[in-house]
Amino acid sequence: MLRLTYLLSLSVLQIALVVDVVPVLAEALRLRSAVLQAPDAETALLRFAIAGVGMLGGSFALTAPLFALLRHHQRGALRFLGLPAWAVAVTIAGAAAFLLAIALAAWLPEVDLPWVDALLDPEPPIALAAIALMAGGALAAELLRRSVAPPRRLRELMPARPGRVEVVHPDDLRTHAG
Repeated sequence: MLRLTYLLSLSVLQIALVVDVVPVLAEALRLRSAVLQAPDAETALLRFAIAGVGMLGGSFALTAPLFALLRHHQRGALRFLGLPAWAVAVTIAGAAAFLLAIALAAWLPEVDLPWVDALLDPEPPIALAAIALMAGGALAAELLRRSVAPPRRLRELMPARPGRVEVVHPDDLRTHAG
């Protein structure tokens, strides 16, 4: 159950990154690159190339939850066993806070009470804080993951138990306690 909740939290994180973070980063990249304000064509081309590299790097960074989900799908339940419990808890708590903030933002405008506006004001910062909490927990969980060997390999890696072999035949080779 905890594994499924963690995997769902990774999915929520990926959706939150696409919906809430990518537009902000795209706008910042557009404003910072200022390709159209370049004084000449060479500078514009250089700025365009730098913006392209920034988009490529950002796309890899923002798809990290998908890579983690892919690894969990490939390796199965044993991959989850190596994750630190505290990092999994942080990721799940961030996902719960994000979903709660989104649900309240969708439901509260329908309520006709004077204090609703006061509750809607902190929703965007709470959602961003929850995204940061999810991302930090997932990053810590995946980076600090301990290796857990498959059950077949565990048997091979365990040291052999020291045992005593006693020879009973022939008499001249018989083991004598002593």
